[in-house]
Amino acid sequence: MPTDSPTLGLGHLQFEALPTTARLSANRNDFALIAMLGLLGLRIFEACGANIADLGEEHGHRVLKVHGKGDKIVLVPLPPAVARAIEHTVGNREHGPVLRNTLGR
Repeated sequence: MPTDSPTLGLGHLQFEALPTTARLSANRNDFALIAMLGLLGLRIFEACGANIADLGEEHGHRVLKVHGKGDKIVLVPLPPAVARAIEHTVGNREHGPVLRNTLGR
């Protein structure tokens, strides 16, 4: 593979199909993951590293504390669709990771 790829990313229709398909998935983590990656622009390790304790509220907005590259910590405001996806994934759990694997870990 050449180091410079001519592909910039997903096309409009491809990106539109991704959250729609994830929303219909039987795995409740799928839509939350796609929402965090596609709508918040998080890196995969940032999304997978998110914990329930990182969810909060600032100035009336739902936020996610993201532990980013270089140990940077930023508060990312959650659009309503992303907040709902995360809340659906978390359910009644009060601690632990936002996203869990198929074994519940």
